[in-house]
Amino acid sequence: MHHKTEVLLRSDGVRWTAILFNGEEAMADEMTDLDAIVRQSFSRIFRTTGGDAVTATFRFDLSVMPEWLRQYSDHYFNRIVEFNY
Repeated sequence: MHHKTEVLLRSDGVRWTAILFNGEEAMADEMTDLDAIVRQSFSRIFRTTGGDAVTATFRFDLSVMPEWLRQYSDHYFNRIVEFNY
């Protein structure tokens, strides 16, 4: 089965935070570590089995950016990740 979902992405300059659709938060210092945590969370939430996939659209929370920088945000912070199980 293929699932699609959105994730809100934040950063405080040190740590990345992913807020999942069900309100769960995952935090890590590196984006690759955050992806691994989110992947595990989706596996549990969607009860994935072999051959399943989850496509996650990560959208950066613009409220944590200075207003003058927001005009460039779409180019740098939004991303789509497919997790295959």
